[in-house]
Amino acid sequence: MQGWGRYEGPGKISVEKDGKKTTIEASNILMVSGSEARSLPGIDPDHKAILTNRSILELPAIPKTLIVVGAGAVGVEFASIYNSFGTQVTILEALPRVVPVEDEEISAELDKSFRKKNIQIQTGCKVREREERRERRDRYLTDKDGKKQTLQAEKLLLAVGRMPMTENCGWKSRKAKLERGLFTSARTWKRQKKACTPLATS
Repeated sequence: MQGWGRYEGPGKISVEKDGKKTTIEASNILMVSGSEARSLPGIDPDHKAILTNRSILELPAIPKTLIVVGAGAVGVEFASIYNSFGTQVTILEALPRVVPVEDEEISAELDKSFRKKNIQIQTGCKVREREERRERRDRYLTDKDGKKQTLQAEKLLLAVGRMPMTENCGWKSRKAKLERGLFTSARTWKRQKKACTPLATS
């Protein structure tokens, strides 16, 4: 069945499509809604100038300049790919080093390799806001020394992780406890009915 599903209470799911709503009953309900790209305050993907890891794959042409916000696995992969295409790439990372969850030795070697390829890297910085002026798009950031800088690029890739797709699924109205989009407690569901715990994955 296709449509937008919402949890309506123990054992009930509503599915809406084309203005029509259907209610489905089941003894067990499993929530597997997938994930979506995480954005930053004031910087939401428009999939034209501000891209996600999916919309960057749909570009009709290779940009001359690209800012990658986030130096995790996804960010550095796309930085390397577009650098090989001839794009001038700048990586912005809020933490002190690229691929911060990996070993420090790996991070240091990758940083060195990227700089040899003329990939610009700024760590310990925060992207503040974005402003469009005709054909020029400015990105404002605060570097690790607290100084404000202005960067320009044709495209910006948001690579700051992913988040569970739990919005508008009915959980908030049913007092489900969520933290950053993730379920933190299943006790409420177990008390109401012996059913599978709804699960959201990223």
